[in-house]
Amino acid sequence: MLPVALEFADQRSDSAVRVCRLCVRLWVGPTEAARHLNGTVTADQLAFVDRRHVDIADLRAASADLINLYLQFELVGQWGTGEAAAADGTHFEIYEDNLLAEHHIRYGKTGGIAYRHIADNYIALFSRFIACGTYEATYILDALLENLSDLHPKRVHADTHGQSAAVFGLAYLLGIELMPRIRSWRKLNLYRSERCEYSLRRDPLFSGTVNWSLIREHYDLFMQLALAIQSGALAPSAVLARINSYSTRNRFALALQELGKAVRTTFMLDWIMNDSMRRAVRKCTTKNRATPQVCETPRLRRARSVAIERSIGSREGHRLQRIGRQRRRVAERCRSNASAPCA
Repeated sequence: MLPVALEFADQRSDSAVRVCRLCVRLWVGPTEAARHLNGTVTADQLAFVDRRHVDIADLRAASADLINLYLQFELVGQWGTGEAAAADGTHFEIYEDNLLAEHHIRYGKTGGIAYRHIADNYIALFSRFIACGTYEATYILDALLENLSDLHPKRVHADTHGQSAAVFGLAYLLGIELMPRIRSWRKLNLYRSERCEYSLRRDPLFSGTVNWSLIREHYDLFMQLALAIQSGALAPSAVLARINSYSTRNRFALALQELGKAVRTTFMLDWIMNDSMRRAVRKCTTKNRATPQVCETPRLRRARSVAIERSIGSREGHRLQRIGRQRRRVAERCRSNASAPCA
């Protein structure tokens, strides 16, 4: 007689694979899923399918299928059009022996950053787990190009960490409208298109002039870069990480920054003059910040808190466990001798 795992592998049941994908998407373990499925599949079968058949590509495809089905509901259209998405990172505490675990200076805790892209109709399009200290703007364009669903936003919002001159330039080449909510926007430099006599009165607003000759010099490379990213040969995060590591003498990196300066200046002028645009950007970024708290059920929140308390090397977790054991011993003594006073 074959073991349960091998017997199930020989059957090649597609329904069990779909059930396993759904369980992974809903953060439900094999034991909990088998209990709710009333004996349709066992926990061993779901665990075997997870180890054998589920990988990153399957999870992305399953996520796209769920998004496409969810878009068919009429309620989704009442929340938003899906033309815009907001990107933001959320700090999660993880085990200290994890390869991505680092100490975050801002939060003062050890963990990682879950970088999410949420559409304006509250649909989670893409998520990536990055290490603490990583510049979030490097991964802001990946979600819009690696998204496999029928929802394709062309406008992305972010906070101060989701923008830079190079990101503005690359987003413009890819046809993506970057509209971040910048905290200290008054400290940013504005650049004029050209210096002429009729703009002398507005010169105090600008700190320099865009180098259009440098941009024209690298026009062919810009087109090749955009085509390579659109075809999937390159990832925007890889390009931005490479450009950020370049020295100030690299002319291609300087040309992309010059293009980004021109695009960001146009955006900042619209931001100052257009009050409705400021409200729209704040509204979309607020949706992103509210989504993790809305999607997290009390059961998941309780399970995550237990995992944090039991994390390796966590002194607070050991202290709480020690206090719990002491309380249980006191309660057992009180029940064994009901007549004894309980302090």
